[in-house]
Order: sequence, then C-alpha cells, then structure tokens
Amino acid sequence: MPLLEYEKRLNELETFSSFLGADLIIEEPDVKKWSSETLPYKDLGERSERCWACYEHRMMITYQKAKEYGFNTVATSLTISPHKDAVKVNEIGVKLQKEYGIEYLVSDFKKNDGFKKSLEISRKMNFYRQNYCGCIYSKKEREAAVRSRPA
Repeated sequence: MPLLEYEKRLNELETFSSFLGADLIIEEPDVKKWSSETLPYKDLGERSERCWACYEHRMMITYQKAKEYGFNTVATSLTISPHKDAVKVNEIGVKLQKEYGIEYLVSDFKKNDGFKKSLEISRKMNFYRQNYCGCIYSKKEREAAVRSRPA
C-alpha cells in the first residue's frame, strides 16, 4: 500500500475508533512480506489471485493478533465493498479459523444496504474514500484507466 494511502486510512480509522470509544490495535504493515506474497499475481487485476493473496496476508495478521490478545472471534470489514469477493474472503476466514482455533464471523456486510449505509456514514463524518482498493497495483491500474479515457 502506498505510504500516503496507509496514513490516510489509519487517520480515518483512528477518528472512527475514537468516535465509537473503541480501542484500536495498530499493526505496522510488513510491506516486504505483502509484496512477496502478491508480486506473482501483480498483473492479474482486481478480484484475482492477487487479491486472494492480499486478503489472506491481512487476515492472517489479524488472526495472529487475535491469538496474542486472547480474542475468541475474528471478523473483517472487507466484505462491505462491492469490489471485494465476499465468498472468497469468507473462505479464507474459515480456513484460518481452522488453523488458529479462533472463530471467524462469516459475513457479507454489503447486504441489507450495508454498503449504502457505509457511504452515508462516510459522508456524515467526512471520511476520505479512495477510488481504488488501496494496493500499489490497483493504484497503477486506476491511474492507467484514467489516462486512457477520452478527453
């Protein structure tokens, strides 16, 4: 994830956590490890093996933290995006549930107007919303798509 994108997202998460009165556990991203896991798939585009590797990397870190802190359930907000494959996210969550012995909350948060509600909250709280998934590969793909549009 580009550093500026990471900082923007972290700032928004800190703001929202403070608003909710929720504690926040911050794990610095291991960019080298993420890169090594996603690089073989860098040119495959959204909703491909590149994303699956990214989901698994991110969710594995969540499971490791859950184990460290003694949590009994893990969930992810990845399923709120219409651009993310909730079936694949949940498949990975269930796999990690078995590996770590920590329950995974199977979800598709975009259902029942979940995505629409997230947009409303974002507007109300004036949150930043990026126009790509957040990884460097999707950023480059988005920039190329914008450049190729007719003027």
